[in-house]
Amino acid sequence: MVTPAWATAAPSASILSGLFDLTPAEARVTRQLIEGAAVNEIAESSGLSESTIRNQPARSSPRRERVGKASSC
Repeated sequence: MVTPAWATAAPSASILSGLFDLTPAEARVTRQLIEGAAVNEIAESSGLSESTIRNQPARSSPRRERVGKASSC
C-alpha cells in the first residue's frame, strides 16, 4: 500500500492491525496516538487506565519481533 505524502488522516485501525500485527485494541490506541491524542484522553474515552494505554505498544513489540525472526529462518 502506498500512502501519498500529503495524506492528512491516520491509517485505519484495520490497516494498522494488518501491517504491524496489532490486536484491534492496540490498533485503535495507535491510531489515536498518530492523530495526536494524549494518553490521558485515550484512557478516559476508552475506559482504560493510562498505564494500560502506555503499555500497549510495548506489549506488541515482542510479538512483532518473534514474527520477524520466524519469517527470516
